[in-house]
Amino acid sequence: MPRDSFDREMHQTRSDLLRMGSLAEKALSAAMHALVQGDLASAGQVKPLEEATDEFNRAIYDRCVRLITLQSPMAGDTRFITGILEAIVDIERIADYADDIADIAFALAGKPLPPVMSDFERMGNNASLMVRAALDSWAILDREQALAVRPMDDAVDADYLHLFQQLSLLISAAGDGAVPLNLVLVCKYLERIADHAVNIAEQAAYAAPR
Repeated sequence: MPRDSFDREMHQTRSDLLRMGSLAEKALSAAMHALVQGDLASAGQVKPLEEATDEFNRAIYDRCVRLITLQSPMAGDTRFITGILEAIVDIERIADYADDIADIAFALAGKPLPPVMSDFERMGNNASLMVRAALDSWAILDREQALAVRPMDDAVDADYLHLFQQLSLLISAAGDGAVPLNLVLVCKYLERIADHAVNIAEQAAYAAPR
């Protein structure tokens, strides 16, 4: 493959990663809006977004394999392709967790929710900020910006600990613990989404020009 064609393919691959990430970001936003506001229309938007990220995942993976097969990549090219292959796995998992949150929003529809939903909104916003920052680090391939995402995880961890304590008390006090138990799952999903955002950013740092 001529070098200019290879470079175009590499550029398109990164563009597709960013588009895939944007879909996962939208899925997370819709899922959290559905949960906090009880908006089932938003919950219904999540599954198509998750499915679209799956399609991007397969297409990007196939292109990366083709690039490795048809071109003998230089060291920087190899880091770039490897970083993308790792990052798309994390993006796909973010979309999967968003879909799980939307399922919980459906399950809790019409049920009285505890007075912690504003805390969930904050945690969701903090996780979304991390996803956006991780994607931005891929957009510009800046190592320092990418490495700045990990410290953002502290806010999400603090949200997780606070909500877990509050929900544990509700589970102990509630006759029916189904609602707080489902919300504990949302806490775990958001904490894992933040971890995946860190992974995405660190792969951008790995792929960034030396």
